[in-house]
Amino acid sequence: MTKAFFYETDGGDLIRCMFAGLDNDGHAQWVVIDQGVEAMTLSDYLDEFCMDSSGICLLCLEGEPLESETLALLLGSVHKSYPIDSKESLSNTIKKLRRLGIVWKHEVVKVKVSVYKYFDNVLKEDCLYYSVIANGRVFLEELDAFHSPKELMDSVRCFFEALEKEADIVLRKELLLDPIEKIELDSKDCLMFDVVS
Repeated sequence: MTKAFFYETDGGDLIRCMFAGLDNDGHAQWVVIDQGVEAMTLSDYLDEFCMDSSGICLLCLEGEPLESETLALLLGSVHKSYPIDSKESLSNTIKKLRRLGIVWKHEVVKVKVSVYKYFDNVLKEDCLYYSVIANGRVFLEELDAFHSPKELMDSVRCFFEALEKEADIVLRKELLLDPIEKIELDSKDCLMFDVVS
């Protein structure tokens, strides 16, 4: 029987499933087979947690190695959902992948971090925002409401360290700063990147 791993796009929670055939409309039916979780179809799982199908993505089939880009996408889902304790959440996700026997390739991933300043109407002050794109096409994450460049760069560094140090993925990193606003970065933060523009 074909088994696969899915993940929630909001939080990165992993879901192990088994293929159960096609329904009357020809759609694939997957049954959740996580230990300690009630056996139910993936559709019922989505209903139970009030999610639509865009809330779940296929991570990989069992025994299939993850692409580096896919791993970065999963970790982006974790990082943007747990900004306060993201270091621990990212580390726990990587440990869980290893416990489940999921392996990944170690291809180079090119990441571009774009940083912008904006006025936050709720906080009534200027804040910073960043987004991360992989290989010029895959949106990994975005986070906002940073009060200083240091706070923002600490968040970026946490994400990079999970990929580079814990998951052993090589990153080629580019930083793109808002061309209109003057955003002052510490030289140490700039050294994280191969290119700053």
